[in-house]
Amino acid sequence: MNKKVLFFGTSKISVAVLDELLITNVSVIGVVSQQPKKANHNKITKSEMQIFCEEKNIKVFLPNKSKEIIDEIKILSPELIIVCSYGEIIPQDILNIPKFGCINIHTSLLPKYRGAAPINYAIMNNEKETGITLMYMDKNMDTGDIIKQETISIMPNETYSSLYEKMSILGRRIIKENIDSLFSINIPRTKQDNALATYTKKIERKDEMINFNKKAVEVECLIRSLYSTPIAYANYQKQPIKIHQGNIVDFDSDEKPGTIIKIDKEGMLVATAKSCILITTLQIPSKKPVEVKNMINGNHFFKIGTKFNF
Repeated sequence: MNKKVLFFGTSKISVAVLDELLITNVSVIGVVSQQPKKANHNKITKSEMQIFCEEKNIKVFLPNKSKEIIDEIKILSPELIIVCSYGEIIPQDILNIPKFGCINIHTSLLPKYRGAAPINYAIMNNEKETGITLMYMDKNMDTGDIIKQETISIMPNETYSSLYEKMSILGRRIIKENIDSLFSINIPRTKQDNALATYTKKIERKDEMINFNKKAVEVECLIRSLYSTPIAYANYQKQPIKIHQGNIVDFDSDEKPGTIIKIDKEGMLVATAKSCILITTLQIPSKKPVEVKNMINGNHFFKIGTKFNF
């Protein structure tokens, strides 16, 4: 058996998995990845995966839609397709091609947090644990049978970036430990309980805005779930202020939610629906992130008693 694998992936975590796959006893015959995106000033930005494949001289396909390359995939004749953070639902015509099926490495404990942003939402919802699910793919989003799951604890100070790195390490390990068994049609599999399913949507700009009418714990979870990208923000004097870090302060203020109560070397204390949030690092538009304790030594436009708008 040649153990021919076609890999689908786009983001940094998929690069980590592919990098591990390259040192196993399989033959990676190609990679399918999302097309480069337009970034600032309409500059085309290559994905982490495209850059990695070009550096490693791996054949990479960059279709608008994966269905456009069905004929090329049939010619390659992969025995197994492995998918990790690709960013698009793969059509059934492609899922039917490999003898041993299509395997997805999904960053949640399915059936919880199906969809586009499971890492963000696990932190946003103050979960205590999450993990990776190795699963068979079917025509729907993250609904296939489960092969294996590994759990990760979410620490009280966990951010999206720190949890993403843990997921990358676990993703590498789970593919290393299970790759040989995936070339079988007799792998034990467990159906998902659809009644327990939850879904996550792609994070949009409106989801990044802090609502101080929520409890401090919810605000703090949102900040951590979006750090260090795309970063939560709050509007102040018609400017979007990015909030990089904040801590919960167990103090119930009589001020309306969003009101700045105090600004000192500890940070900027802001009222919420329950308790307060102490903003310690923020970023004014066109400026670099700054710790509040350093900001107060210079000129700034924040005033005690004024409010963030939301």
